[in-house]
Amino acid sequence: MPRVLAVSFFLIFIAHQIAAQPISQREACERFSRAVVRIDAGGHSLGTGFLVSAEGFIFTAGHVITDETTGQSLLCH
Repeated sequence: MPRVLAVSFFLIFIAHQIAAQPISQREACERFSRAVVRIDAGGHSLGTGFLVSAEGFIFTAGHVITDETTGQSLLCH
């Protein structure tokens, strides 16, 4: 449940930012680039995501956290 809340908050925050005051690509990079993370596993880069909470929750695409051969989640529980 906390993960869903973190993702929901992130999406609401981004939607509000876009609706409230559009910013340029340069401004977006300056404001949000510190939140971008690279996701690695076993020395192989899998993709990127965005840090969305102080607890370390990351928002990323499903293919980044799914094993290609088994279809199983690579997330640590």
